[in-house]
Amino acid sequence: MKIVVFGLTYPFRGGISHFTTALYDALSKSHDVQLISFYKLYPDFLFPGKNQLDVGEGAFKAPTLAEISSMNPFTWLKILPAIKRQKPDLVLFMWWNPIMAFCYFFLAHATRILTGGKTAFYCHNVFPHEESLLARLLARVALNSPEVVMVQSARDAEQVKATFPHKKCIKAFHPMYDNFPKTGVSRADAREKLGLKSRRVLLFFGHIRKYKGLDGLLNAMPLVLKKMECTLVVAGEFYEPREPFDQIIARHGMEDRVRIDDAYIGNEKVELYFSAADAVVLPYVTASQSGVIALAYHFNVPAITTDVGGLKDVVAQGKTGYLVPPNDPEKLAEAILEFFRDQDAVDFASHIKTLKAKYSWDALAREIEKCVDP
Repeated sequence: MKIVVFGLTYPFRGGISHFTTALYDALSKSHDVQLISFYKLYPDFLFPGKNQLDVGEGAFKAPTLAEISSMNPFTWLKILPAIKRQKPDLVLFMWWNPIMAFCYFFLAHATRILTGGKTAFYCHNVFPHEESLLARLLARVALNSPEVVMVQSARDAEQVKATFPHKKCIKAFHPMYDNFPKTGVSRADAREKLGLKSRRVLLFFGHIRKYKGLDGLLNAMPLVLKKMECTLVVAGEFYEPREPFDQIIARHGMEDRVRIDDAYIGNEKVELYFSAADAVVLPYVTASQSGVIALAYHFNVPAITTDVGGLKDVVAQGKTGYLVPPNDPEKLAEAILEFFRDQDAVDFASHIKTLKAKYSWDALAREIEKCVDP
């Protein structure tokens, strides 16, 4: 089968880029795949971080035509002859941000007319985490254009069916990453390299946005620290003001128990953070799925997370991690304490290995093949 994939890859950084590249690799095992990416995504003034590009040494790369800008319609027209020459059976768009709405709307309609192939959106989020009327309207415009919509959770599937009842909707999943470097660094060595001296280490990983609920985790930490010694490492770039989080830390006197590495963590350093951690904590308020859990499982690290979106699909309670209600610091603290009590009695790594086999990239590739079924 011939497939054209529109999505983000190197030199752009972050989880969406990692996902697209890993998916390209999986699809290319059995299909003729052309990856088309962007040379310009956001105007700089719209990007909340410090740098959109991956400047690290461990970048994941794939052969690509990086010839479109999300904001320049002339580039959309220019790419059409290359797609027509491919004669794809499927044109697959990675959807995650309404800023691509008009670009994807145009390309989905144009490629279907030019090639006769099926069009599908793979949705990292159907609608954005930070709700706004404009963002929701743009998402509706874009998602009305493909013939097939793929989602990562039952909640997102319900949203698609309610908004676009005529569309074919496939509930898929976020596979577990297998392409991040592993050197086999021990927990003790990872902690030494990061300068961590605590016996117990929790990790909050990824850029900080309101929906990720870091404030809830910080409010849970005093309840944990009353019962045991522990250090929380927050590793990621702040996409919103940092001051309110620093105020919570200061109010509870946790300056020596919460370490903040306010920066994008390059691929070559990811292993250090996860290898140093006993567990990763995701106190999300909303979610569809999470690449952070996929990363954690890659390094056999359990996840303590909220029961939102599709996160419950990839956390086996008491086996690969723990689920708690969102916006509940007390329950989150209880789960953290339970994890440390059970840590030596439960073979988390064995359970995680079993789950990883189920949520593989090859399995997702087979789900994507269903987009062309009648």
